[in-house]
Amino acid sequence: MIKFDEPCNVLLVDDSSTARMFLKKGFEKAGFTNKNFIMAADGQQALDILPVQDISLIVTDLTMPNIDGHELIRRVKSVPEHSQIPIIVITSSNNPAKEEELIAAGAEVILTKPVESEALCEALKKVCDKISLKNGKILAFKDTFSEILNSMTSISLTESAINAKLDYSFLDDSRQAAISTLNPPGYRFVLTIKTILLKKLTSIICDIKPGELTAANEIETLSELLNTSAGAFLKKITPPDKTFDFNLPVTSDYPLSGEGIKNCAFKIKDTIYVVLSMVEPLTIE
Repeated sequence: MIKFDEPCNVLLVDDSSTARMFLKKGFEKAGFTNKNFIMAADGQQALDILPVQDISLIVTDLTMPNIDGHELIRRVKSVPEHSQIPIIVITSSNNPAKEEELIAAGAEVILTKPVESEALCEALKKVCDKISLKNGKILAFKDTFSEILNSMTSISLTESAINAKLDYSFLDDSRQAAISTLNPPGYRFVLTIKTILLKKLTSIICDIKPGELTAANEIETLSELLNTSAGAFLKKITPPDKTFDFNLPVTSDYPLSGEGIKNCAFKIKDTIYVVLSMVEPLTIE
């Protein structure tokens, strides 16, 4: 069983209402809880739903009237704002050549009917990182940063808040670095850390005694944490046939919250010490 409790919309596409209900129960049995399951009887209904619902995952049959599963995949992947939605295909055919064709078209996982809960669970594990939630990208960036920080320092920051309301006063006695993408254009990632914690992290990462640290050491550590985290995050969300590139990190005093900015604030004993901020391409004018 997996644990994936973030709320999201899952689009189930099958011309059989019984099959759709079976899939819904299979998801819940596999531990994919707290989800809103939206039903579509064919590919056309699914395409009509996509512009008006924030869909995080599509699970589709192949053989359906009007628009079938093959055409649904093609159309979803051809629209930039929908192309990152992961697609799980359910099929009654066990055909390796056909599976390769579907994967090449953009499907993430192919499952053969009847779908057992164990197989569905494994499929969900494969797509969880790519599921686009309401705050999916900042959550994924948070998880990526946490993994990087722990691997470099053995420090775990477990208490966090998404889209916290912060003002410029947090920048007092803090250091901040920002990095922006060249390809795909428009992403901006910002990392702000209270100086007292940054000194500790720098001492660990650079293997320098606290009394011998310099401001340059701290900026280097901040930049490396941001650069590594942003790179790992982009690798997760970038399709295998695409590349990404970004500028070098620079020191900044970028706002931590506001229109178009998503953030994650990490706390230690109710005090915020680290803030991750992100601006996504569609929010940049």
